[in-house]
Amino acid sequence: LGMNTTVRSLDMTGAKLNSRWAKEFRWVLEQNKTLREVKLSKTGLKDKAVVYVAAGLFKNKSLQSLYVDGNRFGSVGVEDLLCPLSRFSALQLQANITLRSIVFGSSKTKIGRDGLTAVLKMVTTNETVVHLGIHDDASLGPDDFVHIFKSLQKNSSL
Repeated sequence: LGMNTTVRSLDMTGAKLNSRWAKEFRWVLEQNKTLREVKLSKTGLKDKAVVYVAAGLFKNKSLQSLYVDGNRFGSVGVEDLLCPLSRFSALQLQANITLRSIVFGSSKTKIGRDGLTAVLKMVTTNETVVHLGIHDDASLGPDDFVHIFKSLQKNSSL
């Protein structure tokens, strides 16, 4: 799949995936130039697996939509996932500039305070994402969403 030139969409929804699979998929994300959409919803991904997916996003230059909702990662996974989509200084460019849509969260995902901080950083510094979906996360309260909405005022793309 890394060298494939015809597949534009990969839907692995419901397939049980682990960190070993994600480690191999990192290479696909780094090498493939035609993949536009990846659905890894409800695949059982945990923090360690999300680290590999995020690492692939640093070098990926084609993916436009990523769905990782319904998985089991926590704040560490959220931080890693959003890192390539964020800037950490005015002099730094965001690593991934092609991803336009990202969806994560579930009743088993616990974004928590550190994950919320990563979301706020991404929302205020990202210049390319136009669709952000956070699904069913019980660890975020109404005030957390107010913070996210206020941060959206600083973003020109969402």
